Amino acid sequence: MTGPSNLTQIAAFLNVDQAPSGSIRIATYQVTRPTGPLAPGLYTITFQPNQVRDINGNFIPGNTALSLDTFAPSAVENAAGITSEIGPTYTFTVTFADNVAVDVSTLDSSDIRVTGPNGYDRAATLLGIDTNSDGTPRIASYQISSSYTSWDGAENGTYTVVVQPNQVRDVNGNAVQAGGIGTFEVAIAGGTFATALDLADSTALALSTIPSIVETRRIFSN
Repeated sequence: MTGPSNLTQIAAFLNVDQAPSGSIRIATYQVTRPTGPLAPGLYTITFQPNQVRDINGNFIPGNTALSLDTFAPSAVENAAGITSEIGPTYTFTVTFADNVAVDVSTLDSSDIRVTGPNGYDRAATLLGIDTNSDGTPRIASYQISSSYTSWDGAENGTYTVVVQPNQVRDVNGNAVQAGGIGTFEVAIAGGTFATALDLADSTALALSTIPSIVETRRIFSN
């Protein structure tokens, strides 16, 4: 086995799933990794000549190679800032790329969460993918909703786009690393009508006392 960081090792045979001869057998081998975590990259497993054969004496050709890909796909957010009031939803995209291909079947509404001011923390809903087949890169569109009736000045602040663990994978099963992949700003000047509507319920009780106060003043003034 050869790979990154000048790895070159002979694999040690551990066992085979079934002892009698047969058409399909699964053999387990082991290599000792260097100190520290296994480096991401492309590993090559090479059969040695005159080692593995069938019951008719035919050997797997020497130097037959298998590849083991441990490169994780990457994710980059494409989220523009919000500088003026928009509707109740906000759409952004994430570009996923891989050295082989992104497995589009792993893209769904569990991939991304967005966090922000005042405890904002919501899952992003997947809207679609630019090309709905495995490949690289792939651009996925996601949508999040406002805490109010519209994205407005009440939600100003910095929002972080966060990939969730073990969600988006490449065709070899490697997952995008979990964590923040970027931010966007909501920076809308002043209050808005939408904010006022959202606050209406909380201020209704206070406003309802005004007529009675006015009537009381009229009685005492007479």
